[in-house]
Amino acid sequence: MRGRTSFKPLEKIGLATIENKFIKITDLGRDFLLDKLDLGELYLKSFLKWQYPNPVDKEFADAKIYNIKPFIATLHLINEVNQICKNKGLKAKGISKLEFTIFAQSLLDFTCLKTQAQNLIDFRTELGKIKDYKKEQEFIDNYINNFFADFQNATFKNLKDYADNTIRYFRLTRLIYIRGGGYYIDLEPRRSVEIRNLLTSFNATADDFTKDEYKKYICDKNLPILPWQDKQNEILDNLKCEIKELEKSLNLKETFVIQSDELESQITELRAYRGELLNLILKARFENLDNIDKVIEALKNINKLDIKPSIALEKYINLALNIINDAIKIKPNSLFGDDNEIIFTAPANRPDIECFYDGFNFYLRSYDPKRTQSMV
Repeated sequence: MRGRTSFKPLEKIGLATIENKFIKITDLGRDFLLDKLDLGELYLKSFLKWQYPNPVDKEFADAKIYNIKPFIATLHLINEVNQICKNKGLKAKGISKLEFTIFAQSLLDFTCLKTQAQNLIDFRTELGKIKDYKKEQEFIDNYINNFFADFQNATFKNLKDYADNTIRYFRLTRLIYIRGGGYYIDLEPRRSVEIRNLLTSFNATADDFTKDEYKKYICDKNLPILPWQDKQNEILDNLKCEIKELEKSLNLKETFVIQSDELESQITELRAYRGELLNLILKARFENLDNIDKVIEALKNINKLDIKPSIALEKYINLALNIINDAIKIKPNSLFGDDNEIIFTAPANRPDIECFYDGFNFYLRSYDPKRTQSMV
């Protein structure tokens, strides 16, 4: 059972499979091991294919209940809610974590998307009318109890825990981001070309597979064909415009020189450069030593923050090192979103943060008493 538990996640996202009773690393898994794609690219490829009914998962195999690709459906749901808001002259702000908990997780059939989006708007409207905190909580509790009456084990705690994990993994794709002080989930505006083409090309209805067909499909590193492959010039132009504005805000006169001749590599280079510019903006913002108190307070209460403690640790240590302000460069190796927020900790076999100074460099790794070389 221990082996099955460890293997299942690898199989579900296409990193490994079983052939003739032997566990085999797939081409997708091999590319990941060789650093040919990062964690975000891996999850994007897998989530675009992930569906219910799922012929390799007996618990979610009933086509009478399920007809959905959850990640793509979430993008469509957020987009539909934003469109309803725009049509009503309201601010389009994505969906709140509470709305995600209730409506994104309970969407089992993509053909019910518009109804689900309208239910979400109705819930938001009714909740917005309540000004008393206690009555607000009573309304939420009653709504959840009624809405999930036919779902097993749908307690608010279970729903919230699942939602927190799902949002964290969905963010790895870099197609959604957190806004509104961490309260709302929205479509990433810096990936508007990718998202627009994805929503146009893919609905979130499940495909019809046999078990063997689905296993082959989920492991195929070349599938699905991304619908923005022929839109890379547009992506590149958008990046150049964004970088020009960032350089202007930093009073930088020298423009970044792209090294590669390939469009995809050029996009990768510019996104990395954009991250460096955002770090410079962050550094300038935190030059005031008064900000050190905010960082100290966050580190003291690291288990009470809205983000996972391991991610919070890397985030606030990075801020602290920038506040000290005598480094040439502070380089976290965490996985960042396009908004320059950490969405996952640094990968294995790399320092968490690299620090470059005039006379020396050093790197930091999280302390783990089980490792012989935990921190340098």
